[in-house]
Amino acid sequence: MVNANTITACADERHHAAARERADGSISLSFTKVAMTLRVRLLLLVLAVLIPTAGLFVWIVAATYFRETESAQQRLRETTRALALVVDRELDQRAAIARTLASSSAIAQGDLQRFYNEAKAASLDTGNWVVLVDNENQLLNTSVPYGTPLPKRTWTPDRPLTTSAPQVSDLRIGPVSKKPVLAVFAPDKAFNPTRYNVGVVFTPTVLQTIVDDQHLPEGWLAGVIDREHTVVARKPYPERWVGKPSQPRLVQALAAKPEGFIETVSFDGVPVLAFYSRSPTY
Repeated sequence: MVNANTITACADERHHAAARERADGSISLSFTKVAMTLRVRLLLLVLAVLIPTAGLFVWIVAATYFRETESAQQRLRETTRALALVVDRELDQRAAIARTLASSSAIAQGDLQRFYNEAKAASLDTGNWVVLVDNENQLLNTSVPYGTPLPKRTWTPDRPLTTSAPQVSDLRIGPVSKKPVLAVFAPDKAFNPTRYNVGVVFTPTVLQTIVDDQHLPEGWLAGVIDREHTVVARKPYPERWVGKPSQPRLVQALAAKPEGFIETVSFDGVPVLAFYSRSPTY
């Protein structure tokens, strides 16, 4: 999934570290199941970037051991905000393409063949494809040849056409591609009220690549959820979690305020303290 910056600090309650003094005066560290003297924190980072009205949430989750909780939380906070900017830039690129194409005179003149050619050229070798939709129909789709019969707008629930700022869809099965997709939509500039939206469509692998490319420390987890709090990317085990709903505690926290710490449980069943923050751009 894509309206999410969330830092999550988490403590694994299953293991504790204890310092033991040897006979020769040296200190050894061992893990026991008794109370800790130096508290070891398992920190879970969740990036939940919220794109208002369009609503892509992105969360990046990381888990590692820290001894200094305060400094660890600061590191997670900074990492989360940096990751949010990376996600924002990725969405900005698609929004820019959508806005540019939405200004094409071909739309105003009803020349869909010319608009198809422009959209095809704009999305060439990007991994994206372009759709043009009205309130009911998909008018063209550059992933198939021009003139190919296309289905109606079958994503449910479908939102009305965007009329102002670009919007990001939730995770859906594309009616043409038959695979999970997301899209950034922008309104046409030729008509008032808006008649058409131009959508730049991409697969969740785009967001998965962002997560994978961050080179987070070993043991860190990362993920993305959409506005409906469905997981659209996750590290590790994306094949296990993509398409699943996110943790209820995180959903409640996102609805309550834009930033803060929460106690929750990761998908892997580990108790965590999480920090979350919304995107500074969208």
